Order: sequence, then C-alpha cells, then structure tokens
Amino acid sequence: MATYTGVADANGDFTVPFSSSYTSGQKVTVTAEKDSATKTIELYAPTDVIPQINNFQFSGTMVDFPQNIGVITLNGLSGRINDNAMNVAGTGSIPSAAQGLVISDGPTIVGYNAFGSWSAAQSLVVGDTIETIEVIAFANWTNAKTVVIGQAVSSIGSMAFTDLTQCNTITVKANTPPTIEANTFAYLKGTCIIKVPAASVAAYKAANVWKTFGSRIQAI
Repeated sequence: MATYTGVADANGDFTVPFSSSYTSGQKVTVTAEKDSATKTIELYAPTDVIPQINNFQFSGTMVDFPQNIGVITLNGLSGRINDNAMNVAGTGSIPSAAQGLVISDGPTIVGYNAFGSWSAAQSLVVGDTIETIEVIAFANWTNAKTVVIGQAVSSIGSMAFTDLTQCNTITVKANTPPTIEANTFAYLKGTCIIKVPAASVAAYKAANVWKTFGSRIQAI
C-alpha cells in the first residue's frame, strides 16, 4: 500500500500529487501533517471507468487529472439539463479535457450553453429522450468527428452546433425533421455528411433550412 504525504495549509487542507505508478483499484492512504496535527484519508486508485456522484462516469486514467480522461457518460438524469451546466470554464477543467460525451436517456431538454466549447471532444451522443436542444448548447466543438442526435428531438436552437469544422458525420435519428435555425450548424465542415432515417430522407431534403444541406443528406 502506497502512502503519500502532503503539507496542510492553515485550514488543514492539502493537495497531494499522485505518482503514475499506482495500480488500478489499489488502496492508497494519504496523510498530511501540520505542527502536531495529522490528517489521514483512504482512497482507491481508479479503474478504467470511474463513477462520480452516481450519474457521472468517464473512461481513461487519473494520471495528471483531468488531462487523461476519455469519454464522459452522464446517466440517471431527468428533466432539463440547466444552462451552462458543463460548459468549459477554462483550461484544466474536466470539459476542456474530455474526449467525448454521451448523454444517456432520461433528460428532455439541453439548456443554453450547457456543453459549450468542449474543444478536445471527438464524439457526441445525445440520448433518445432529448426533445429540445437550446441556443449554443454544443457550440464550438471544434475537434468533434461524429455527432449523434437522438430520435425524440424536435427543436434545435440557433448556433447549437456551430464550428463543427472537423465533423465527418452528423446522425439525426428523428423521423420528423426537427426545427432548426439558419445558423444551427454554422461553420460546419464542407464535406460533413448528415445521416437520417431512410424513410425520412425526402422529408429532410424538403424541410426548411435542412434543404440547404440537401446534397449531404443520406440514409442511416
């Protein structure tokens, strides 16, 4: 069992940098000392998938956290995902390092700028219960290669998916074309393909705004 010792501040709080040598699931004791006081906690080294507050999981490792985390999965949620819920607040934040995002079934609305500027993320899956995607909800995903939008979506707000400049495929599973704005997919990569249900290809090609992407719309 490894022991890591840190120096506590005036409040007894401390930060300990873990080495990269501990093994998955290993029990770790962390001890900090200040004057005659000692503060000790026990942790477990993370495994490949780390649950956090029950509804938050991610792949990857804890080395140089959060820089090596993989795809984040949100599950067990319901109702509205609030405005600015997990937008990038700055370098070193979890969203700035995540390699992708999966929103599992449950929520119905993704709020304003809820997941804006996840510039490292390469994939996005929006669950089949989401009905409304609000303004700039997923704006500035500049490294995303694939986007999947669930079958219940009926409305996507302005600039919700701007700057998908590296995106190769957007899959929209809704049979009825969702309502979108002229700039919902602003600055979309010129060769990005939009895949929709086979029976709905004609409807998408005829729908307002969607028809501007007509040559790119294909069957799933």
